Amino acid sequence: MFDPDRMPARVDGWAVHPDVYLPQWYPEGTRPEQDSVAIDRDKLLAAGWEVMYVTRHVDEPDRAQLYDVQDELWCSTWNPTRPSWTLVSIYNSNEGPASMFVRRLSPAVVIRASLQAVIDATCAYLPPDGISKDEFINRVLGATDNPAINAAMAER
Repeated sequence: MFDPDRMPARVDGWAVHPDVYLPQWYPEGTRPEQDSVAIDRDKLLAAGWEVMYVTRHVDEPDRAQLYDVQDELWCSTWNPTRPSWTLVSIYNSNEGPASMFVRRLSPAVVIRASLQAVIDATCAYLPPDGISKDEFINRVLGATDNPAINAAMAER
């Protein structure tokens, strides 16, 4: 997943890793490559991935004015990098050129997040106005029976 060697060559400065378009990262019924739907960070987190967004305005604030003048060319000269992160997208956002990075979460972080989800579900279940028993069970299973938590537990 998110293998850097599969990142396509940039065309006019833009590129998107094919794994970004996997339907499992988006709301049900959307087509991410056509609907311009934002990737669901919670779904990435549940699968053991952390995501970070960086705009060129933040990365190179001294060159921010150039985007309006040079438009697409400005993105072509930008090479965003973040140590220990994998670049998976360079795209045009409302704030100009932007990039998306992902990195694998450590097993301890995944386990901690899953335990927190169980605690949150338990607190939500408490009477008098808590969630139903079925919703509680669904939340606990969602927090503990997923590929990320299974992989994290196997690494222990």
